[in-house]
Amino acid sequence: EQNPFELAFSLDQAHHGDPAFHPQCETRPVYQLQEDVLGEGAHARVQTCVNLITNQEYAVKIIEKQLDHIRSRVFREVEMLYQCQGHRNVLELIEFFEEEDRFYLVFEKMRG
Repeated sequence: EQNPFELAFSLDQAHHGDPAFHPQCETRPVYQLQEDVLGEGAHARVQTCVNLITNQEYAVKIIEKQLDHIRSRVFREVEMLYQCQGHRNVLELIEFFEEEDRFYLVFEKMRG
């Protein structure tokens, strides 16, 4: 059975409906979720994921959709992170995806 995270991050589903995105290779998972939990909160957890194309590790924040108002908070967080891209004190947001019951924010993974 395929992990829902892997399904959500397949090339066609991740950009479904985006007219600017035209996949040039077959549909396949892009990220594989690892078991280690880097952090946890009331509505989210952070885990390591590996990009299956580049073999690079990232940190993914997985936010459970529990309340209607959380959607606007997540979008504000994503917008703020995009505005702060390139700042040396802010993690780089690599990608953002949404599933029916979860949001995924993929960040660079810091060491140390």
